[in-house]
Amino acid sequence: MSDRTELINKKFGLVPYLNSSLFEISDLESETIKVNSLDDNTPIDLFKNTVLKDKFGKKRSEKLPVLHYLFEFLDAYDFTSEGNEEIQEDKKTLINASVLGLIFEKINGYKDGSFFTPGFITMYMCRETLCRAVVQKFNDKYDWKCETLDDVKNHLAPRRNTSDIMEFNSVINSIKICDPAVGSGHFLVSALNELIAIKSELGILADITGSVLSEYEAKVENDELIITYNNGEDIFEYHPPKDKRTGSSNKLQKVQESLFNENRP
Repeated sequence: MSDRTELINKKFGLVPYLNSSLFEISDLESETIKVNSLDDNTPIDLFKNTVLKDKFGKKRSEKLPVLHYLFEFLDAYDFTSEGNEEIQEDKKTLINASVLGLIFEKINGYKDGSFFTPGFITMYMCRETLCRAVVQKFNDKYDWKCETLDDVKNHLAPRRNTSDIMEFNSVINSIKICDPAVGSGHFLVSALNELIAIKSELGILADITGSVLSEYEAKVENDELIITYNNGEDIFEYHPPKDKRTGSSNKLQKVQESLFNENRP
């Protein structure tokens, strides 16, 4: 707190101090103009090989105000994927956990012990480990001799009432995962996604009342949780109804609420 200027203390005195290198000014930033020093009233020329395009797909050449240019420039890139994998949704607005993990590593650097684990590795680790853990949990709970998820699914199939579904979910929810070197939380998010996908594979992914989401399928692809319906042909997208009285989005609301409850601590 003593390192803060008087102005900062006056405006943000109640904001806790964040002990992180995330917002530290780098050596390069110290040698250049800071963002808050830019004059947005001054237009600048675009780089001759700019990635900015006009509505006809041609490179733009007009001058733009500084901040306007920066936002246009950043908006021209896709930050939702960590590599060249196929993106599952068009015009995605959310950055997945693996990308945030990569950013976390780049900002903090290896000297602080931040090592990014690529999405395909965390996806494989979570799948292999959690599948075995789920099978073991059901074996311990019901004294079964299952070896695979398919074996578990065959045992679950005859029992489909609400109380059974909620009990099966509680068995999986009892799994505890500890990641001491949590970093950005990427690994834990991958694990959570895998558990949801496993519930779907077993046919027990349900809402808070125990009603199974039988029309939807959850799976992990490219380290992202994808919800599909119509036998996997369409990707689930939630759009809140403009008029809640219509009830036209009850099914979509049910899925969204179910995913929210799965993500709650």
